[in-house]
Amino acid sequence: MLAYCSCIVCAIIFTCDAALPVRLRKHYSMGKDEECPQLSSGMRGHLSADGSALKEWQKTFWSMAESANAAKKASPRRTSTKIAYAFLLKDKVSMPLLWEAYFASQAPKSFKLLVHVHETFLSEASKLPPTLRAHLTQGAMPTSEWCHLGELQFAMARKLLEDRAVTHIVWLSGDSVPVRSPKAVNAALQIGKSFFCPDTDNDKAEMWHALARPHAEALVAAESTVFELYHKTHHYCEDEAIFWPMLAVAGAPNNELLKRCVMWTDWFEGSPFHRPTWNLLGHGENSGSDHPMSFKLIPTEGLNALVSGNNEALFARKFPENACVVDSTGMPVGSLEEALLSSLGLASTANATKVEPAPKTFLQTPQKNASEIDIYLARMKCGVPQT
Repeated sequence: MLAYCSCIVCAIIFTCDAALPVRLRKHYSMGKDEECPQLSSGMRGHLSADGSALKEWQKTFWSMAESANAAKKASPRRTSTKIAYAFLLKDKVSMPLLWEAYFASQAPKSFKLLVHVHETFLSEASKLPPTLRAHLTQGAMPTSEWCHLGELQFAMARKLLEDRAVTHIVWLSGDSVPVRSPKAVNAALQIGKSFFCPDTDNDKAEMWHALARPHAEALVAAESTVFELYHKTHHYCEDEAIFWPMLAVAGAPNNELLKRCVMWTDWFEGSPFHRPTWNLLGHGENSGSDHPMSFKLIPTEGLNALVSGNNEALFARKFPENACVVDSTGMPVGSLEEALLSSLGLASTANATKVEPAPKTFLQTPQKNASEIDIYLARMKCGVPQT
């Protein structure tokens, strides 16, 4: 599982030898040019004050590393990824045909899917597209609310990990969309490596990440200890603090906790999660300082850049169901769902077993010399009338 023990943070409190099982110590050594993910002095101080929970978490993490290392030697090395897609929905997905086609384009056993609808909107679950509806969570699940999705995520992860072939868990919201094809997504994720979008100044990372199986297994195995550490060290949203920071303090190597924002999001300038590609789609709608921008009108040029593969994003959010693509004049030229179906080579269908090849062209040719009233009426269909 692990290539070396990178315990710069851990060594402040315990030696690396204390975290490693005896039988593993000879197999791992600190790389001189490597650093483990940096955590703030504040968090290190909290952990130094009471290290019992950290010791227990490190013990669990490295014990499972030992088991994974033994299992790897006993079985052929897995080279292909199997992604488990975990949807955390309020009530719906904004692009149902897009997601239906995304999954229909793949062999049914090549991915895993689990969908959770918030308990107050269960009556809306029947309106989900067929593929998502067929993979709804069953039985009692932990209650959840904004900023407190951690217990639900752990429960979903535990269920998804029952499939021994799953290599990663990817978290998705109802207003998220794929911006790369399934083939490209599978190729981008590397076995044994998690992908996070961290805020290293505040010891947290965006909750929309790709979690590698070994890391997911360790976290769910030590759930109570992980949450004990969280309550001692954080006042941020738990879903931003129980994954990347906890793996970092366990001593997970830096080359296994990759800094790649697989979910493109436009956080306002000044936000800890603000990133260089924030203005790729122009100016979105600000729904408050605790939330990223949402987009109803998406410029063609920006969308082409987002799906080009020249950035690190595999998915993007936040897009309402009536989001439109607009040309340089602001004239809508089609729905975002249609544009992505075309750009990703997928087909628009509600039947997951009958997906036709999608056209290669990007929507229709934008209208030339459109009048102001034409633009006004077209933008109304996108939910954004011209002012």
